[in-house]
Amino acid sequence: MSEAVKLSPFRPELPDKPGERRYWGGLYGSSKALALTSACSNQRKLLVIVTASLNDANRLLEELQFYRPEKADDGRLLSFPDWETLPYDQFSPYQDIVSDRLSTLSQLPAANCGILTVAVATIMHRLLPKSYVSAYSLNFAVGQELQIDAFREELTACGYRWVAQVMEHGDVAMRGSIIDIFPMGSREPYRLDLFDKTIDSIRAFDPENQRSKDQVTAVRVLPARETALQAEYISRFRSNWRTRFEGNPAACPVYKDVSDGIAPAGIEYYLPLFYEETSSLFDYLSDNSLVVLDEGVEQAAEAFWLQAEERYEQGRYNRERPLLPPRDMFYHPTEFHAQVNRFPRIEISGLSQDDSRPGRVNFSCKLPVKLPVEVRAAEPLSHLKSFIRDFDGRILLVAESAGRRETILGILARNGRNCFRTGQPSCRRRRRWD
Repeated sequence: MSEAVKLSPFRPELPDKPGERRYWGGLYGSSKALALTSACSNQRKLLVIVTASLNDANRLLEELQFYRPEKADDGRLLSFPDWETLPYDQFSPYQDIVSDRLSTLSQLPAANCGILTVAVATIMHRLLPKSYVSAYSLNFAVGQELQIDAFREELTACGYRWVAQVMEHGDVAMRGSIIDIFPMGSREPYRLDLFDKTIDSIRAFDPENQRSKDQVTAVRVLPARETALQAEYISRFRSNWRTRFEGNPAACPVYKDVSDGIAPAGIEYYLPLFYEETSSLFDYLSDNSLVVLDEGVEQAAEAFWLQAEERYEQGRYNRERPLLPPRDMFYHPTEFHAQVNRFPRIEISGLSQDDSRPGRVNFSCKLPVKLPVEVRAAEPLSHLKSFIRDFDGRILLVAESAGRRETILGILARNGRNCFRTGQPSCRRRRRWD
């Protein structure tokens, strides 16, 4: 075996310099999440894990939550969700998605450790400038004096909707001396109780029954959307639109809506027109970050770029809704790799342990043992019993559903000679083989 190819425990040496690479192999199933969790606890870095698809990112996030201690002291577990729209779609993402995205963007600049998961198609989108999120975030604290008219103007400019009753992210309501607001990035809405013009108290409340809950001392309010509708940004949008697109802008509903301060459906795909320059997710990262490229990321990046080009060609001739070229809206795969090169990185490059590239680390993982249940045999569980006798360690039995779990428990109980006893009553029933 080459010296470059060595079996490794779950605490391998990590790359430290920009552009430095390591290659990980031999990771089966959820062992990838275990290796990444160990790497995060081994050194205080922010691990940015880029996956090939949104499903991969969501599954990996669940696995990381399983392996990480409940009170981990190595930073937070973050995700940057996708808009869940196809390139150039004419509808906008859900407010809850935008809320989670803005919450993550607001935390990243100060995140010196932890784990962030993101799909490659998501990270190829151009984002609002890093400076905008901090500049247009509002902070309210008990004892602070509010100028109501200015308060209304600020929230409206940040994209908040004035409603009769606050129910979802981006809603704000005012009834006498009570102000209800559901800030973007927050898990629950808050109720500001004013005494004259001073904030007397701030309490969280339940949007379903509108009942107040715990009291807090301060609330941070992030912008309500990723496209800015303040006067200066609307002016820039109008100027950039006239520069980019031919024809009469007054004939375009998107242009008219934004000019009137309205965010039409699908406005996210005109985001670059609102700003002097855009940012990438990498621009939000601290220098103490390590990028992890999951298997299949390169192919997924190329596939997403082809999809964006195809959808641009399909819609580019619509004079009422002209489209920005893919280069203006997304990062080309070559630009994506150039940004990755700014950081040390790990490439997870398959299950094979035969790769002999320098910097290759193979993990001593194995595929799960096949233990068939032979229903017609005299000892249906003979394979499982033999495995348990020879295996010195903990064993986790997993079922694909609650119903299947009960079926397996029934088979084990009938063939185990009092080999199980009930543990804590929960959805994860615990049994022990005596």
